[in-house]
Amino acid sequence: MDWNMLIKHLQTKGYVGEETPEAVKKHLDAEGFDVEAIEDKDGNAVSVDALWNARSKTKMNVSQTQLAKEVADLRDQLEVKNTENELVGKKTIVTHVRDRSEDDKTLGFKGIGDFMNAAHKSSQRGARVDERLNKAALGSSYGNEGTGADGGFLVPEEYSDKIYANVFSEDSIISMTDQITTSKNAVTFVSDETTPWGSSGVQVYWTEEAGAITQSKPQLKYNTIRLHKVAALVPATEELLSDGPAMESLIAQKVGERLSYAIDDTIMHGSGAGQPLGILNAGCTVSVAKEAGPQAADTVVAANILKMYARMLHRPGANPVWFVNQDVLPQLLNLSLNNNPIYMPSGMLADAPFGTLLGRPVMLTQHCNTLGDLGDIVFADMSQYVTLSKSSGINAARSMHLWFDQEVEAFRFSTRIAGQPWMTAALDSDNSSPDVSPFITLAARA
Repeated sequence: MDWNMLIKHLQTKGYVGEETPEAVKKHLDAEGFDVEAIEDKDGNAVSVDALWNARSKTKMNVSQTQLAKEVADLRDQLEVKNTENELVGKKTIVTHVRDRSEDDKTLGFKGIGDFMNAAHKSSQRGARVDERLNKAALGSSYGNEGTGADGGFLVPEEYSDKIYANVFSEDSIISMTDQITTSKNAVTFVSDETTPWGSSGVQVYWTEEAGAITQSKPQLKYNTIRLHKVAALVPATEELLSDGPAMESLIAQKVGERLSYAIDDTIMHGSGAGQPLGILNAGCTVSVAKEAGPQAADTVVAANILKMYARMLHRPGANPVWFVNQDVLPQLLNLSLNNNPIYMPSGMLADAPFGTLLGRPVMLTQHCNTLGDLGDIVFADMSQYVTLSKSSGINAARSMHLWFDQEVEAFRFSTRIAGQPWMTAALDSDNSSPDVSPFITLAARA
Protein backbone atom coordinates (compact mmCIF):
# COMPACT_ATOMS: atom_id res chain seq x y z
CA MET A 1 0.00 0.00 0.00
CA ASP A 2 1.09 3.56 -0.62
CA TRP A 3 1.54 6.31 1.95
CA ASN A 4 -2.00 7.75 1.79
CA MET A 5 -3.49 4.30 2.18
CA LEU A 6 -1.27 3.69 5.17
CA ILE A 7 -2.37 6.89 6.84
CA LYS A 8 -6.06 6.16 6.15
CA HIS A 9 -5.72 2.68 7.57
CA LEU A 10 -4.05 3.90 10.71
CA GLN A 11 -6.72 6.59 11.19
CA THR A 12 -9.49 3.99 11.04
CA LYS A 13 -7.71 2.20 13.87
CA GLY A 14 -7.66 5.28 15.98
CA TYR A 15 -3.95 5.99 15.72
CA VAL A 16 -2.99 9.66 15.68
CA GLY A 17 0.32 11.41 15.52
CA GLU A 18 2.67 13.22 13.25
CA GLU A 19 2.89 11.97 9.69
CA THR A 20 6.53 10.99 9.75
CA PRO A 21 8.20 7.73 8.59
CA GLU A 22 9.11 6.92 12.18
CA ALA A 23 5.55 7.40 13.44
CA VAL A 24 4.10 5.30 10.62
CA LYS A 25 6.61 2.50 11.25
CA LYS A 26 5.74 2.52 14.93
CA HIS A 27 2.01 2.26 14.32
CA LEU A 28 2.43 -0.39 11.60
CA ASP A 29 4.60 -2.46 13.90
CA ALA A 30 1.88 -2.20 16.56
CA GLU A 31 -0.60 -3.49 13.99
CA GLY A 32 1.60 -6.48 13.13
CA PHE A 33 2.64 -5.30 9.69
CA ASP A 34 6.06 -6.09 8.27
CA VAL A 35 7.35 -2.63 7.47
CA GLU A 36 9.93 -4.19 5.17
CA ALA A 37 7.35 -6.02 3.05
CA ILE A 38 5.36 -3.07 1.75
CA GLU A 39 4.80 -3.05 -2.01
CA ASP A 40 4.12 -0.22 -4.43
CA LYS A 41 1.36 -0.26 -7.09
CA ASP A 42 3.61 -2.31 -9.42
CA GLY A 43 4.23 -5.01 -6.80
CA ASN A 44 7.79 -3.95 -6.10
CA ALA A 45 9.01 -3.89 -2.52
CA VAL A 46 9.30 -0.39 -1.17
CA SER A 47 10.18 1.03 2.18
CA VAL A 48 8.17 3.45 4.28
CA ASP A 49 10.91 6.00 3.75
CA ALA A 50 10.53 5.71 -0.03
CA LEU A 51 6.76 6.21 0.25
CA TRP A 52 7.32 9.28 2.38
CA ASN A 53 9.74 10.76 -0.17
CA ALA A 54 7.31 10.09 -3.05
CA ARG A 55 4.50 11.78 -1.15
CA SER A 56 6.64 14.81 -0.34
CA LYS A 57 7.56 15.18 -4.02
CA THR A 58 3.91 15.04 -5.03
CA LYS A 59 2.98 17.69 -2.49
CA MET A 60 5.80 19.90 -3.78
CA ASN A 61 4.56 19.55 -7.37
CA VAL A 62 1.06 20.48 -6.24
CA SER A 63 2.39 23.52 -4.40
CA GLN A 64 4.35 24.64 -7.43
CA THR A 65 1.24 24.31 -9.61
CA GLN A 66 -0.83 26.41 -7.16
CA LEU A 67 1.93 29.01 -7.04
CA ALA A 68 1.99 29.24 -10.83
CA LYS A 69 -1.79 29.77 -10.87
CA GLU A 70 -1.59 32.56 -8.29
CA VAL A 71 1.20 34.26 -10.29
CA ALA A 72 -0.96 34.10 -13.45
CA ASP A 73 -3.96 35.59 -11.59
CA LEU A 74 -1.78 38.39 -10.25
CA ARG A 75 -0.46 39.09 -13.76
CA ASP A 76 -4.04 39.35 -15.05
CA GLN A 77 -4.95 41.79 -12.28
CA LEU A 78 -1.96 43.96 -13.10
CA GLU A 79 -2.93 44.02 -16.79
CA VAL A 80 -6.48 45.13 -15.89
CA LYS A 81 -5.10 47.85 -13.63
CA ASN A 82 -2.77 49.11 -16.35
CA THR A 83 -5.70 49.22 -18.78
CA GLU A 84 -7.75 51.25 -16.33
CA ASN A 85 -4.86 53.68 -15.88
CA GLU A 86 -4.62 54.07 -19.65
CA LEU A 87 -8.35 54.82 -19.84
CA VAL A 88 -8.08 57.43 -17.12
CA GLY A 89 -5.13 59.00 -18.93
CA LYS A 90 -7.28 59.25 -22.06
CA LYS A 91 -10.03 60.83 -19.93
CA THR A 92 -12.29 57.87 -20.60
CA ILE A 93 -14.99 57.46 -17.98
CA VAL A 94 -16.18 53.97 -17.15
CA THR A 95 -19.62 54.04 -15.50
CA HIS A 96 -21.36 51.16 -13.77
CA VAL A 97 -25.07 51.60 -14.52
CA ARG A 98 -27.75 50.38 -12.13
CA ASP A 99 -31.23 49.73 -13.42
CA ARG A 100 -33.44 52.05 -11.41
CA SER A 101 -36.65 51.34 -13.26
CA GLU A 102 -37.92 49.64 -10.11
CA ASP A 103 -37.74 53.00 -8.35
CA ASP A 104 -39.89 54.66 -11.02
CA LYS A 105 -43.47 54.93 -9.80
CA THR A 106 -44.63 55.29 -13.42
CA LEU A 107 -42.93 52.01 -14.44
CA GLY A 108 -41.90 53.79 -17.64
CA PHE A 109 -45.43 54.67 -18.82
CA LYS A 110 -46.23 58.17 -20.10
CA GLY A 111 -49.62 58.19 -18.42
CA ILE A 112 -52.41 55.96 -17.20
CA GLY A 113 -53.81 55.85 -20.73
CA ASP A 114 -50.47 54.54 -22.01
CA PHE A 115 -50.49 51.88 -19.29
CA MET A 116 -54.01 50.71 -20.06
CA ASN A 117 -53.37 50.58 -23.81
CA ALA A 118 -50.26 48.45 -23.16
CA ALA A 119 -52.21 46.15 -20.82
CA HIS A 120 -54.93 45.72 -23.41
CA LYS A 121 -52.55 44.91 -26.26
CA SER A 122 -50.55 42.48 -24.12
CA SER A 123 -53.69 40.51 -23.26
CA GLN A 124 -54.42 39.67 -26.91
CA ARG A 125 -53.84 36.09 -28.02
CA GLY A 126 -50.31 35.57 -29.29
CA ALA A 127 -49.25 39.10 -28.33
CA ARG A 128 -45.96 39.82 -26.64
CA VAL A 129 -46.31 41.21 -23.14
CA ASP A 130 -44.95 44.73 -22.77
CA GLU A 131 -41.79 44.47 -20.64
CA ARG A 132 -42.94 47.38 -18.50
CA LEU A 133 -45.97 45.37 -17.43
CA ASN A 134 -43.91 42.55 -15.96
CA LYS A 135 -43.24 44.72 -12.92
CA ALA A 136 -46.99 45.21 -12.44
CA ALA A 137 -48.08 41.58 -12.75
CA LEU A 138 -50.97 40.54 -10.50
CA GLY A 139 -51.85 36.98 -9.63
CA SER A 140 -55.15 35.35 -10.49
CA SER A 141 -57.00 32.08 -10.04
CA TYR A 142 -57.91 32.07 -13.70
CA GLY A 143 -54.58 30.84 -14.96
CA ASN A 144 -50.91 31.14 -14.34
CA GLU A 145 -50.67 33.29 -11.25
CA GLY A 146 -47.29 34.61 -12.26
CA THR A 147 -48.52 35.83 -15.62
CA GLY A 148 -49.93 39.32 -15.80
CA ALA A 149 -51.93 38.53 -18.90
CA ASP A 150 -53.79 35.95 -16.80
CA GLY A 151 -54.10 37.79 -13.53
CA GLY A 152 -54.08 41.40 -14.59
CA PHE A 153 -51.73 44.25 -13.83
CA LEU A 154 -51.40 46.70 -10.98
CA VAL A 155 -51.82 50.31 -12.04
CA PRO A 156 -48.51 52.17 -11.50
CA GLU A 157 -48.29 53.92 -8.14
CA GLU A 158 -47.80 57.34 -9.74
CA TYR A 159 -51.23 57.23 -11.36
CA SER A 160 -53.09 55.64 -8.46
CA ASP A 161 -51.66 58.43 -6.27
CA LYS A 162 -53.20 61.00 -8.62
CA ILE A 163 -56.59 59.40 -8.12
CA TYR A 164 -56.03 59.42 -4.36
CA ALA A 165 -55.15 63.11 -4.50
CA ASN A 166 -58.49 63.83 -6.20
CA VAL A 167 -60.30 62.02 -3.40
CA PHE A 168 -58.68 64.28 -0.80
CA SER A 169 -58.79 67.50 -2.78
CA GLU A 170 -59.10 70.81 -0.94
CA ASP A 171 -62.77 71.28 -1.84
CA SER A 172 -63.81 67.84 -0.51
CA ILE A 173 -65.54 67.41 2.82
CA ILE A 174 -63.12 64.70 3.94
CA SER A 175 -60.25 67.17 3.63
CA MET A 176 -61.89 69.22 6.44
CA THR A 177 -62.05 66.30 8.87
CA ASP A 178 -59.55 65.14 11.45
CA GLN A 179 -57.66 62.74 9.19
CA ILE A 180 -55.70 59.75 10.46
CA THR A 181 -53.89 57.20 8.30
CA THR A 182 -53.30 53.65 9.43
CA SER A 183 -51.92 50.37 8.10
CA LYS A 184 -54.50 48.42 10.12
CA ASN A 185 -58.12 47.59 9.33
CA ALA A 186 -59.42 48.78 12.70
CA VAL A 187 -58.31 51.31 15.31
CA THR A 188 -59.43 51.62 18.94
CA PHE A 189 -59.72 55.10 20.42
CA VAL A 190 -60.02 56.15 24.04
CA SER A 191 -62.19 59.19 24.78
CA ASP A 192 -63.63 61.12 27.72
CA GLU A 193 -66.81 62.99 26.75
CA THR A 194 -67.36 64.70 30.08
CA THR A 195 -67.44 68.51 30.18
CA PRO A 196 -65.45 70.90 32.39
CA TRP A 197 -68.73 72.00 34.01
CA GLY A 198 -70.25 68.56 34.48
CA SER A 199 -70.47 66.52 37.66
CA SER A 200 -68.79 63.44 36.22
CA GLY A 201 -65.24 62.73 35.15
CA VAL A 202 -62.20 64.60 36.44
CA GLN A 203 -63.17 67.25 39.01
CA VAL A 204 -61.36 70.09 40.72
CA TYR A 205 -62.06 71.34 44.23
CA TRP A 206 -61.22 74.38 46.32
CA THR A 207 -59.47 73.25 49.45
CA GLU A 208 -57.77 74.68 52.49
CA GLU A 209 -54.05 74.49 53.13
CA ALA A 210 -53.08 70.96 54.18
CA GLY A 211 -56.65 69.90 53.56
CA ALA A 212 -57.55 66.56 51.99
CA ILE A 213 -58.17 66.59 48.21
CA THR A 214 -61.15 64.68 46.92
CA GLN A 215 -60.14 62.24 44.24
CA SER A 216 -61.80 61.91 40.86
CA LYS A 217 -61.08 59.97 37.71
CA PRO A 218 -61.86 60.27 34.03
CA GLN A 219 -64.76 58.42 32.47
CA LEU A 220 -63.08 56.64 29.61
CA LYS A 221 -64.84 55.13 26.62
CA TYR A 222 -63.27 52.67 24.22
CA ASN A 223 -64.44 52.91 20.66
CA THR A 224 -63.24 50.67 17.84
CA ILE A 225 -63.55 52.07 14.34
CA ARG A 226 -63.33 49.59 11.47
CA LEU A 227 -62.35 50.58 7.97
CA HIS A 228 -64.75 49.93 5.10
CA LYS A 229 -63.94 49.36 1.46
CA VAL A 230 -65.15 51.69 -1.27
CA ALA A 231 -64.45 50.71 -4.85
CA ALA A 232 -65.02 51.59 -8.48
CA LEU A 233 -65.08 49.08 -11.33
CA VAL A 234 -64.59 50.72 -14.72
CA PRO A 235 -65.19 48.87 -18.00
CA ALA A 236 -63.13 50.05 -20.97
CA THR A 237 -63.75 49.12 -24.58
CA GLU A 238 -61.02 48.56 -27.13
CA GLU A 239 -61.85 51.90 -28.73
CA LEU A 240 -61.50 53.72 -25.42
CA LEU A 241 -58.27 51.91 -24.58
CA SER A 242 -56.70 52.98 -27.85
CA ASP A 243 -57.41 56.62 -26.97
CA GLY A 244 -54.81 57.46 -24.35
CA PRO A 245 -56.03 61.04 -23.55
CA ALA A 246 -59.59 59.79 -23.10
CA MET A 247 -58.44 57.21 -20.59
CA GLU A 248 -56.44 59.84 -18.73
CA SER A 249 -59.58 61.95 -18.32
CA LEU A 250 -61.83 59.03 -17.44
CA ILE A 251 -59.61 57.37 -14.87
CA ALA A 252 -57.43 60.02 -13.26
CA GLN A 253 -60.23 62.57 -13.00
CA LYS A 254 -63.58 60.80 -13.09
CA VAL A 255 -62.72 57.87 -10.84
CA GLY A 256 -61.17 60.25 -8.30
CA GLU A 257 -64.23 62.51 -8.44
CA ARG A 258 -66.65 59.61 -8.00
CA LEU A 259 -64.74 58.13 -5.08
CA SER A 260 -64.53 61.56 -3.47
CA TYR A 261 -68.26 62.13 -3.91
CA ALA A 262 -69.15 58.72 -2.46
CA ILE A 263 -66.95 59.26 0.60
CA ASP A 264 -68.16 62.82 1.20
CA ASP A 265 -71.76 61.68 0.88
CA THR A 266 -71.35 59.03 3.57
CA ILE A 267 -69.71 61.60 5.86
CA MET A 268 -73.03 63.43 5.62
CA HIS A 269 -75.54 60.54 5.25
CA GLY A 270 -73.69 57.31 6.10
CA SER A 271 -75.47 54.66 8.19
CA GLY A 272 -72.33 53.40 9.93
CA ALA A 273 -73.06 49.86 8.70
CA GLY A 274 -70.40 48.91 6.15
CA GLN A 275 -69.64 52.61 5.64
CA PRO A 276 -68.76 55.72 7.70
CA LEU A 277 -71.31 57.08 10.18
CA GLY A 278 -72.70 60.29 8.72
CA ILE A 279 -73.41 63.54 10.54
CA LEU A 280 -77.18 63.31 9.95
CA ASN A 281 -77.31 59.88 11.63
CA ALA A 282 -74.87 60.50 14.47
CA GLY A 283 -76.06 60.40 18.06
CA CYS A 284 -74.33 63.67 18.90
CA THR A 285 -76.05 65.75 16.18
CA VAL A 286 -78.56 68.37 17.35
CA SER A 287 -81.64 69.11 15.25
CA VAL A 288 -83.15 72.60 15.54
CA ALA A 289 -86.94 72.59 15.16
CA LYS A 290 -88.78 74.83 12.71
CA GLU A 291 -90.46 77.97 14.01
CA ALA A 292 -93.96 77.79 15.44
CA GLY A 293 -96.58 79.83 13.73
CA PRO A 294 -96.34 77.68 11.73
CA GLN A 295 -93.30 78.21 9.54
CA ALA A 296 -94.18 77.84 5.90
CA ALA A 297 -93.02 74.72 4.11
CA ASP A 298 -89.73 74.86 2.20
CA THR A 299 -88.61 78.11 3.77
CA VAL A 300 -85.69 79.33 5.85
CA VAL A 301 -86.17 82.19 8.28
CA ALA A 302 -83.63 84.19 10.23
CA ALA A 303 -84.66 82.54 13.52
CA ASN A 304 -83.61 79.15 12.09
CA ILE A 305 -80.10 80.36 11.44
CA LEU A 306 -79.75 82.17 14.76
CA LYS A 307 -80.92 79.16 16.78
CA MET A 308 -78.59 76.82 14.88
CA TYR A 309 -75.68 79.13 15.62
CA ALA A 310 -76.62 79.18 19.32
CA ARG A 311 -76.51 75.37 19.58
CA MET A 312 -72.95 75.11 18.21
CA LEU A 313 -70.29 73.95 20.71
CA HIS A 314 -68.11 77.04 20.54
CA ARG A 315 -64.65 76.20 21.85
CA PRO A 316 -61.08 77.39 21.30
CA GLY A 317 -59.95 76.33 17.83
CA ALA A 318 -63.46 75.60 16.56
CA ASN A 319 -63.96 76.39 12.87
CA PRO A 320 -67.56 75.53 11.96
CA VAL A 321 -68.82 75.75 8.37
CA TRP A 322 -72.33 76.12 6.91
CA PHE A 323 -73.09 73.35 4.44
CA VAL A 324 -76.15 74.22 2.38
CA ASN A 325 -77.98 72.83 -0.62
CA GLN A 326 -77.96 75.11 -3.65
CA ASP A 327 -81.77 75.33 -3.42
CA VAL A 328 -81.32 77.05 -0.06
CA LEU A 329 -79.22 79.90 -1.45
CA PRO A 330 -82.18 82.11 -2.58
CA GLN A 331 -83.68 81.74 0.91
CA LEU A 332 -80.45 82.91 2.53
CA LEU A 333 -80.18 85.92 0.27
CA ASN A 334 -83.64 87.06 1.41
CA LEU A 335 -82.93 86.73 5.14
CA SER A 336 -82.92 89.92 7.16
CA LEU A 337 -82.91 91.00 10.78
CA ASN A 338 -84.41 94.42 11.54
CA ASN A 339 -84.43 95.08 7.79
CA ASN A 340 -80.69 94.30 7.61
CA PRO A 341 -79.49 91.35 5.52
CA ILE A 342 -77.85 88.68 7.66
CA TYR A 343 -76.28 87.03 4.65
CA MET A 344 -74.56 89.13 2.03
CA PRO A 345 -71.53 87.72 0.22
CA SER A 346 -68.48 89.95 0.28
CA GLY A 347 -68.11 91.95 -2.90
CA MET A 348 -71.89 91.61 -3.41
CA LEU A 349 -73.15 88.90 -5.73
CA ALA A 350 -70.66 89.53 -8.52
CA ASP A 351 -67.47 88.74 -6.63
CA ALA A 352 -67.59 86.14 -3.87
CA PRO A 353 -71.02 84.52 -4.13
CA PHE A 354 -70.81 82.24 -1.08
CA GLY A 355 -69.21 84.49 1.53
CA THR A 356 -70.01 84.03 5.22
CA LEU A 357 -73.15 83.65 7.32
CA LEU A 358 -72.84 85.08 10.83
CA GLY A 359 -69.11 85.19 10.24
CA ARG A 360 -68.76 81.53 9.28
CA PRO A 361 -68.02 80.27 5.72
CA VAL A 362 -70.84 79.02 3.49
CA MET A 363 -70.20 75.94 1.34
CA LEU A 364 -72.72 74.91 -1.30
CA THR A 365 -72.87 71.15 -1.68
CA GLN A 366 -75.04 68.47 -3.25
CA HIS A 367 -74.52 66.37 -0.12
CA CYS A 368 -77.14 68.42 1.73
CA ASN A 369 -80.77 67.47 1.23
CA THR A 370 -83.18 69.51 -0.86
CA LEU A 371 -84.85 72.65 0.50
CA GLY A 372 -87.34 71.91 3.31
CA ASP A 373 -85.95 68.49 4.24
CA LEU A 374 -83.88 67.62 7.29
CA GLY A 375 -80.27 68.36 6.48
CA ASP A 376 -80.75 71.02 3.81
CA ILE A 377 -78.62 73.17 6.13
CA VAL A 378 -75.87 71.67 8.30
CA PHE A 379 -73.69 73.73 10.63
CA ALA A 380 -70.66 71.60 11.47
CA ASP A 381 -67.21 71.78 13.04
CA MET A 382 -65.50 69.13 10.90
CA SER A 383 -62.44 68.99 13.14
CA GLN A 384 -64.69 66.97 15.47
CA TYR A 385 -65.26 64.35 12.80
CA VAL A 386 -62.49 61.73 12.50
CA THR A 387 -61.70 59.85 9.29
CA LEU A 388 -59.40 56.88 9.01
CA SER A 389 -57.84 55.94 5.72
CA LYS A 390 -55.44 53.26 4.60
CA SER A 391 -51.85 54.44 4.44
CA SER A 392 -51.42 52.37 1.27
CA GLY A 393 -53.79 54.72 -0.59
CA ILE A 394 -55.63 53.56 -3.68
CA ASN A 395 -55.37 49.92 -4.73
CA ALA A 396 -55.71 49.61 -8.47
CA ALA A 397 -55.64 46.65 -10.83
CA ARG A 398 -56.72 45.55 -14.30
CA SER A 399 -58.20 42.29 -15.56
CA MET A 400 -59.52 40.96 -18.87
CA HIS A 401 -61.72 38.17 -17.45
CA LEU A 402 -64.83 39.92 -16.14
CA TRP A 403 -66.24 40.75 -19.57
CA PHE A 404 -64.06 38.42 -21.58
CA ASP A 405 -66.86 37.51 -24.02
CA GLN A 406 -67.39 41.19 -24.84
CA GLU A 407 -63.71 42.05 -25.30
CA VAL A 408 -64.01 44.64 -22.56
CA GLU A 409 -61.30 45.24 -19.98
CA ALA A 410 -62.07 45.92 -16.32
CA PHE A 411 -60.16 48.39 -14.18
CA ARG A 412 -60.71 48.24 -10.42
CA PHE A 413 -59.90 50.97 -7.92
CA SER A 414 -60.48 50.60 -4.19
CA THR A 415 -59.50 52.05 -0.85
CA ARG A 416 -60.53 51.64 2.77
CA ILE A 417 -62.12 54.49 4.72
CA ALA A 418 -63.83 54.91 8.07
CA GLY A 419 -65.32 57.94 9.75
CA GLN A 420 -67.55 59.13 12.58
CA PRO A 421 -67.84 62.07 15.00
CA TRP A 422 -65.48 61.98 17.92
CA MET A 423 -68.46 62.49 20.26
CA THR A 424 -71.25 59.96 20.70
CA ALA A 425 -73.79 62.35 22.27
CA ALA A 426 -74.52 66.06 22.56
CA LEU A 427 -73.20 67.86 25.63
CA ASP A 428 -75.27 69.36 28.42
CA SER A 429 -74.82 73.11 28.71
CA ASP A 430 -73.67 74.67 31.95
CA ASN A 431 -75.94 77.69 32.33
CA SER A 432 -78.38 77.11 29.46
CA SER A 433 -81.03 74.49 28.86
CA PRO A 434 -80.41 73.17 25.34
CA ASP A 435 -77.64 70.73 24.50
CA VAL A 436 -74.71 71.84 22.37
CA SER A 437 -72.82 69.93 19.72
CA PRO A 438 -70.25 70.37 16.95
CA PHE A 439 -72.96 69.24 14.49
CA ILE A 440 -76.23 71.13 14.06
CA THR A 441 -79.00 70.50 11.50
CA LEU A 442 -82.29 72.20 10.67
CA ALA A 443 -85.37 70.01 11.03
CA ALA A 444 -87.77 69.42 8.13
CA ARG A 445 -90.22 72.21 7.21
CA ALA A 446 -93.07 70.39 5.48
